[in-house]
Amino acid sequence: MSPIKGGSVKKYLVIMTFALVLFGGTFYWQQLSHKNSELPPKKDEIRLPIQTLKNTSFTYVKSYIGTVQAIQSVNIVPYLSGFLKEVLVQSGQEVKKGETLFMLDQRIPLADLNQAKEASQQAKATRENALTFYERMKNTQEKAISPTELEQAKAKFQEADAAYQRALAAQNQAQTLYDYTTILAPISGWVGNITATIGEYLSPEGKVLATIIGFSPIRLTFSVPLASYHTELPFTSATLQIVLANGKTVNFENFKVLNDNQADKSTDSMTFFVDVPNDEKEFIPGAYIEIRFLFQQNGILVDKNWLTLNPDGAQAYILNNQIIEKRKVQIKGSVKNQYWIEGLNEGQEIITVAVSPYQIGQKAEGVKP
Repeated sequence: MSPIKGGSVKKYLVIMTFALVLFGGTFYWQQLSHKNSELPPKKDEIRLPIQTLKNTSFTYVKSYIGTVQAIQSVNIVPYLSGFLKEVLVQSGQEVKKGETLFMLDQRIPLADLNQAKEASQQAKATRENALTFYERMKNTQEKAISPTELEQAKAKFQEADAAYQRALAAQNQAQTLYDYTTILAPISGWVGNITATIGEYLSPEGKVLATIIGFSPIRLTFSVPLASYHTELPFTSATLQIVLANGKTVNFENFKVLNDNQADKSTDSMTFFVDVPNDEKEFIPGAYIEIRFLFQQNGILVDKNWLTLNPDGAQAYILNNQIIEKRKVQIKGSVKNQYWIEGLNEGQEIITVAVSPYQIGQKAEGVKP
């Protein structure tokens, strides 16, 4: 290895010294820049966008998922035993009160009815003959008949009248049994699942032939979490709006919301219901719907990104006499892309961008759009 010459050593030391100075200066500048970035900005340099809060009238919507339930439902069973002759409806069909659903075999009830009618006609004729004879006896001169004969005529009439009344009652009973062979819809509604088949022997103690589910009124049910039950707005102060599966909305102004005052521990909720007319047959039992309550309110609305949400709650930043302050607010609800809040007042200036913790308490200039 050859020794380094003097001139080369000097040149080498100059280069090394320059490199160390350059490296040290760069490191120092980086550290200084990083330190300066952590420092809060100068107080006289803060300019923040703000909005002046105003009380606003708006519609607040509270929405729940609900179901449609029938209020009226009647099980169809025969009043008379017999063989099923005809089924005149289908499951799911709409029927009106008094419409024929089923027909039983009428041959035996019809024969009994005809026999009862014939018997009542004979009894009626016997009664009329006895009445005519009795009236003639009463109008005959007293010397022509004895009191005993008159009493006998009266007794025969009374006996014939009683027989006629019994025959007439038997006819009415036979007519009722015959009418029972025609099974009618007791209410207007939808026909449920039909379980009977033609030719099957039916009896009043047997199975249900079908169920009629009433059209109107109809019951709408929904659940409210117990955690928010006591903070809910009074439902009756709102407009009730129902959203059907096809997107159509139906509004109701006069309604009552009721509940059974029993909490469902499995879901930590309480069930409410409201009964509404269903004359247009738009609400189908078993269907899911959206139940909305539309409240007309007046208050402070702020954009959602103007608030900071923490586990402790919601916070807003305001300019109070040009000083940045943090305020806790309560979110009452959402209105589209805004929050309905309490805790701030009309006229206060809310900061509409994120605020650094270092800026709280500092003086700032508010910039309105």
